[in-house]
Amino acid sequence: MDKGAHEKYFLQSIFMHPMKENMSVLPDSISIFAIRKEGIMHTFEVKIPISESVCQKLLKIPHMERASERVFRSNYYAKKGIKQIELRECCFSMDGLNKVKIHYLVFRCNANQLLGNDPLFVLDTETYSGEDLLSALQKRIYEIPEFQELKKADWFSINVNYATTDRADVSKDIFTDTPSLYVYLCNMGFPYHYYNMERVKIQKPKETLYYESCYFSSKSRTVNIYSKKAAVENKGEAISEGLEGILARMIRLEIQIKRQGIKNMARKLEHGRQLRSFSDLGFLDGYLKKIIGGLFGKEKHVSHQRAKERIAASGYKGWEKTTLLSILEMVNQISLFELEKAISEKEPYVPKEYGVIRYFKSKWLKIFRDLGISPITIPDSYGIEELPSLYTLLQSVGETAELNHIV
Repeated sequence: MDKGAHEKYFLQSIFMHPMKENMSVLPDSISIFAIRKEGIMHTFEVKIPISESVCQKLLKIPHMERASERVFRSNYYAKKGIKQIELRECCFSMDGLNKVKIHYLVFRCNANQLLGNDPLFVLDTETYSGEDLLSALQKRIYEIPEFQELKKADWFSINVNYATTDRADVSKDIFTDTPSLYVYLCNMGFPYHYYNMERVKIQKPKETLYYESCYFSSKSRTVNIYSKKAAVENKGEAISEGLEGILARMIRLEIQIKRQGIKNMARKLEHGRQLRSFSDLGFLDGYLKKIIGGLFGKEKHVSHQRAKERIAASGYKGWEKTTLLSILEMVNQISLFELEKAISEKEPYVPKEYGVIRYFKSKWLKIFRDLGISPITIPDSYGIEELPSLYTLLQSVGETAELNHIV
């Protein structure tokens, strides 16, 4: 499918509204909706043990270059959706003396491109199944001459159904009039110590970064919620006129499950670390919703002024209202991550009423949930009274929800 056909396909799939240059001036209703074609898989990695002799033969793959002492990589067949082929040598010793060498063949793949579609978007799970993905990968591998030769010579054959994986990127695209605002709300609402995640350091001013990308990582996984248009522009890539309106409204939700996360999850899966475990698109969809709900909650975001009014009108005691207002102000100044970190580290500037971190979460954050609102508020300058949570948007993929607000 050529670029023009892709643009026509996505333009037909999405109900378009023009973006406003000044986001503080918005129409009387905002359309919050996700792409009608559901997507959940973007990038994944396959690892297959091979013999040293097979490894030597695969070094003939075009542009196979040394990346480190024990790793060779080639991007030559990237247009097939196999973005990178890696040959890796691992050494270990069982007795501390004798070393054993194991060689691995690694494929890093773009799921949508494997099936002949635009690599910019996630795999359309209404059209394709996990089985389609595995079949496409098997087919693409044997379109490569070096693997054809190995199979014909009966040296080596690959069955991707039994290959293991060290990485799976679970992704979904959501479309809204306010993508940058949602990224900002995620940055302000990311909790402290969730899977031991820390913010990934990017050399950009906070005033810019917080509206482009919410990026946290740990040894087991990475969460990146970002404006797709900003990501493409930051790479210096040109955006065609037909796709500009689509990308301007797109938020990409992306969770990269790393090797340690794969190992942890595999203990509970029928096929363990095999790729077919992580090509179960229904499983991945549930996983994405679980993580987003766990991170940001399910409560709607309201304007800062409306949040204060909601607290004032509640039936809580006077000192509780005072503490809630104090939390509201502080969390929207320094972020939930920084506030929870300060509470955990017993910083002197944190009011004693907040209590220890467990009390803070079970008492004060629970009150916000009971009030039906997130403690992370929409800046009043936007003129937006409320927005559904990111979790709510995920639940309504394929539907269009109209949200009225007062300007």
